[in-house]
Amino acid sequence: DIAYVNEAKPDFAGFIIDVPKSRRKDNEMEWIRFIAAAICISGGVFVMISAAIGVYRFSECLTRMHAAAMGDTLGLGLIILGLIVLFGFSFTTVKLVLVVAFLWTTGPVSSHLIAQMMVEKKKKREEEEKEK
Repeated sequence: DIAYVNEAKPDFAGFIIDVPKSRRKDNEMEWIRFIAAAICISGGVFVMISAAIGVYRFSECLTRMHAAAMGDTLGLGLIILGLIVLFGFSFTTVKLVLVVAFLWTTGPVSSHLIAQMMVEKKKKREEEEKEK
């Protein structure tokens, strides 16, 4: 950016040592956006890791499903929110929102089918035990 170089004051070696005030606000806002995005992405990664640990540690299928669904919903939401903050509003943001919409509509459907299968399996076991 030639205007930036013309406004800046380089030292004897050509390094810019004084950033113009007009550019400082932009730089500060970029750092604030970066920090907010990093917090969201870090929180999402933490939720996803704790959900993976929950899936590993829980014994029943339904409690494992709950841990996976919470990690999927909240973790993915935080990560995508962080990426949206980081990229700003662009076509990439629209794609990320579509990914979230797709995963949030398919996740409950698959969870419901797994839960329904578990209930049916439990009913069959109870009927078999009654017959014995």
